[in-house]
Amino acid sequence: MLGGTTFELLTPRGHGGVAVIAVHGEQRWQRVAELFQTAEGRPVRPTAGPQLVTMYLDGQATDQVLLVDRTARACLEVHMHGSPAVVAGLEEAVGGWVESLPIDSRQRILETARSRAQLGLCLEQAELDFEAQLEDAAGDAEALRAIDRRSEVARAQLLPCRLVICGSQNAGKSTLMNRLLFQERVLTGDLPGLTRDPVREIAVLGGYPYELIDTAGEGDPDSDIDWHALERARRERTGALRLLVVDGTCGPSDVDRGLRDELSLVVRSKDDLVSADWPVDFPADLRVSCLDPMTATAVRTAIGEQLRRFRRLPMAGPVGGGAALTDREIALLRTALARHEPPAV
Repeated sequence: MLGGTTFELLTPRGHGGVAVIAVHGEQRWQRVAELFQTAEGRPVRPTAGPQLVTMYLDGQATDQVLLVDRTARACLEVHMHGSPAVVAGLEEAVGGWVESLPIDSRQRILETARSRAQLGLCLEQAELDFEAQLEDAAGDAEALRAIDRRSEVARAQLLPCRLVICGSQNAGKSTLMNRLLFQERVLTGDLPGLTRDPVREIAVLGGYPYELIDTAGEGDPDSDIDWHALERARRERTGALRLLVVDGTCGPSDVDRGLRDELSLVVRSKDDLVSADWPVDFPADLRVSCLDPMTATAVRTAIGEQLRRFRRLPMAGPVGGGAALTDREIALLRTALARHEPPAV
């Protein structure tokens, strides 16, 4: 790093709209002049006010960034697009980021909160000393079990649950996926087999995070490609919570009946169209219409609430006391609980 110049990532890692990097050191202007140019193609120079400049990596124009001189803090700030690939390119070009202060696991969880409820949980836990509470409860089995229950709810708010969207071809699975994501992430249409490879995205529903996985629709494969797509879909379903999407204009088929099990929530789709007679022995947990993008909020709310009840979880947010959030804390809790288990016979 030239003359002790360092680059510090101020925003959390991962996907984001904007990433902010602080440049420290007496020769910070000389260093950024190697990476950024003005619209006229000249190296940047100290000026009053922000500058809109172009970032060059390996001689290629890579991004337009806002360069801000924070004179009072003796640093420059680079405000750039938050694409992980672009940020990683700058990180490699400058030799890596420096950390201003060590970040513990709880602080990192706080910085990566995905929802207001999760932020509330993280703020609550950041003010609590988990290990001190665990030590105080060490001799009280019921107090330990209360910590365990709180930990289960807290971890459910932090760790995405796998949620596979499955069903027959053309049931409306991909349209539902797009509504849950608030974006047209997956191809949709009347042509069967548009989705072949599983599509994965993270979404927060009802305050709890899920790894949504859209899979190929069940049906008779017409080719080896279709057969392999179905095999991948079946592997994804194994052991996962499922949204079984059934076309409401047709009613449940034999394929749908074969897919339904104790891990499935039945979603009756296309509720804006004329409905088929629905059999009483195949109850639907939800009825949705996803054709209009304006229904996305209502669909997300309904499915999030149904999933929360299905998993027997409380409203998301603070849990009312210390909870084990990290793998290390879970191990400490399990060790403490094991001391109160009756001996094996």
